[in-house]
Amino acid sequence: MYFERLLLEIHANKAGWETVKPPRCKGVSGAIHEFAFLAKDEGCYYAFDIYHDVTQEEVLRSYMKRLDTGFLTIVVNMSGRPKKEVGALADELGITIMGPADIDTFFSLNAVEQRSGQGSGLEIPL
Repeated sequence: MYFERLLLEIHANKAGWETVKPPRCKGVSGAIHEFAFLAKDEGCYYAFDIYHDVTQEEVLRSYMKRLDTGFLTIVVNMSGRPKKEVGALADELGITIMGPADIDTFFSLNAVEQRSGQGSGLEIPL
């Protein structure tokens, strides 16, 4: 997971995003949320969770953090593509799942067109 975090940070820096360290913040509910990687671009936060094998539980966990923070949430699945039912749940909840090989592609896409910002009123990470 270290390599993927480093890769995310390198790409985020090249894209001009501000890396948030440590990658955690307080949600609207008051709960503290931790991410594998967190970056900010023009008021939009991008939160990345990294899991070895994404299940429906991990998708729901990331979704709850998304609801409480308003951050655009991306899940990196270390084992590649998720099972069909996991991918369907993620699509339904607006969670992007990608494999480690997809990180380069994610950052090569036009950020404005491909990732319509889900801005957040939360401005102060912990």
